This record gives sequence, C-alpha cells and structure tokens, in this order.
Amino acid sequence: MIDNNESTPRDLKDSERIGRFARVLLIQILGAVTIQLLLRTSGAAWQTDCLSIADAVTCVTLGLLVMLVLILLMPTLVKLTEPLIVFTFLVNTLACCVALARTGGPVNSLFGPLIPIQLSGVLVLEQQKEAQTKKPSRVPWGYAAISILLWLAAHFGAEQINAVFHWKSSGQGQLTGSYATEAALLTAIGMLFTAMTYLMPRWSWYRNFASKLIRDDSTHNVTL
Repeated sequence: MIDNNESTPRDLKDSERIGRFARVLLIQILGAVTIQLLLRTSGAAWQTDCLSIADAVTCVTLGLLVMLVLILLMPTLVKLTEPLIVFTFLVNTLACCVALARTGGPVNSLFGPLIPIQLSGVLVLEQQKEAQTKKPSRVPWGYAAISILLWLAAHFGAEQINAVFHWKSSGQGQLTGSYATEAALLTAIGMLFTAMTYLMPRWSWYRNFASKLIRDDSTHNVTL
C-alpha cells in the first residue's frame, strides 16, 4: 500500500524550524570566530578595516544568539526563524561584498571563497526544507541572485564601495604567500561548514536534541 503522506505538502514543525535556525547560528558563530582569528594576526591597514566589518558581523551574531534564547523561552516567536535565516544570509553576503572590495576584489581577495561557500550552504539548507515540506520554493533563486549581484558589485564597484568608507583599495590581500595559505584553509573550513549543514539532520543525537528544545505543534493543541 502506498503512503500518500510521503508526497503531501506540509509546514515545518516548530522543532524543525528551530533546528534550521540553530544550525545556521552554529555555523555563524564558528565562521565569526574563524574570521576574527585570521584578521588579528597582524595590524595591516586592510586587516584593521576588515576587522571592523568582522566586529559588526560578530555583534549581529550575538544578537541572533539572544533571539534563539527568546524563541526557546517564547515558542510563539518560532515563526521568526525563517526571516532570521534570510537576514543572516543578507548580512553575511553584504559584509563579504564590502570586505572583497577593500581587499582587491573577488579574484585577488582572501575573502573570495566566502560568498560561494555561503551560497552552497544555504542552498543545501533550502534543499532540506523542500524535502521535509514537499513544497517547491523560489527562495533559492533569490539567494543565488543576491550572491551573484554582490559578487559582481565587489568586482566592478570596488572603488565606489571603498569611497563610501573612505578606504583606499589595494592589493594587500592578494592571494600570495601566507594569504594564499589562509585562503586555502578558509575554503576548506567553509566546505566543512557546508557538510555540517547537510549532515547534522541525519544525526540521531541532533534530532533528539532538537525535539527536546521545543514541543511540536501537535503537543500545543489542547482538546476542549
């Protein structure tokens, strides 16, 4: 007998929504820590400028952590998780665009791999959502369009972006010597983060932990 439920569209459960946001936040925290460590290796002008961008993203990350705690305490806020995921993506992509402009553009910059890595991770996340809900979505096209547009803006509009912040773009972040090694390691770490996004829902301990964070919608209904 065929189970029709396998192809029936449905909404995400509260635990699934929180699990998605928790994964994004975990990767966000790991990414923020990694970038902070890379930028504090010396006091070059480009590193100081990019560190200010990283500090802003770190503050956003702390704010997202506070939001997760609030959502856990007040389950009625759980519908904010999807907008927060989109917000996180936009902040990160915009920050990468500015950092790319400061350090010589996507081709030469240490931060060149970051936008493609983030895009691949968020597309995996959306692929998982579609598999869970059985609902096709156009959101991935939006993620791709934003990533491509900001990537090109960092290349063709670098001078204009730097003028806004009164920075002088230079090749100090070009991929040579130690910068090339850091870029290679950063790409490898990024691929690990993407793999984590894909694999975490398959781990039984993660599913059990997510279920304990908040009850599913069905448990909130009370029969009168």
